[in-house]
Amino acid sequence: MGGLPVTLALYVVSHDLTLLQNIAPSPHLRMVSLDDLDLPSEFQGQDLAESRFLLTSMLTSGGEDWCGLASARWNERFPDFPTLNELGSIFSSKSSYLNENYFVAPNVIRTNGNKFRLWLKAQDEVHPGMMALLESVMKHNEIMVTPEQKLNIVMGNSFIVSRKVAVDFLKFWQNSFRYLHTKHGLQLPFNYRCQFCGFESEEGVGRWSRVRHGGFLLERVSSLFFMSRPDLTAVRPTPRGFTPIQPRTLTSSFGFGLRLSIIRNRYLPGKTKCNHEADDRLQKS
Repeated sequence: MGGLPVTLALYVVSHDLTLLQNIAPSPHLRMVSLDDLDLPSEFQGQDLAESRFLLTSMLTSGGEDWCGLASARWNERFPDFPTLNELGSIFSSKSSYLNENYFVAPNVIRTNGNKFRLWLKAQDEVHPGMMALLESVMKHNEIMVTPEQKLNIVMGNSFIVSRKVAVDFLKFWQNSFRYLHTKHGLQLPFNYRCQFCGFESEEGVGRWSRVRHGGFLLERVSSLFFMSRPDLTAVRPTPRGFTPIQPRTLTSSFGFGLRLSIIRNRYLPGKTKCNHEADDRLQKS
């Protein structure tokens, strides 16, 4: 970037206008009401959740050097990271530390290719059927994973990337969405499973329901982009600059506690079903 100050456009999205209005205005922040996006009627409403934003070209529509997507709850979800408002001054004043293959994301898993299936299987524990969908997206994009690769997995649609990477990301994401939509429409074939008792439902479990059904999968599609780009380096913005962060590393026990809990409660005597059967009947009636 030549050592010159860089510009940042961080798109802060929510369907809750109150959340957006409570964020202090800043030149680098772009407030986006998800309910006001100009989208076909099929994609309006909450089914696609925050991923609705990625159906537009807004992420790369400006001339800024860096582009990002953030939930309006960024400050609440990531209290150890710079706030939404602090990010602008860090990017503009510490540009000499930047590299276009850096990216900022508050929640990053770093793993080897031979451990990647642990992450895929963990998605299936909570959303049975999701692993097959993610594998089909990988095949569609010709993503090959080798055991020795170092992979980034970004959890949640909250990240900041260089404009060059943002263009690649949006192309990947929209291509993947078209593939999924052509094949399945919005009736994406995965279910919901209680993490405590193993009860499985098409309608949802607790706060995880079909109201935002598409959004659960499409958030993982964003993860697949970062997984497919081992050349990118996760960095943490600080008042002193940008430093490589140590993401959480997947171990062989990743997801084991969840699977053990589900198996124990599902099969051992004295198991409870959290009353999900009754909830499920109500949702279907």
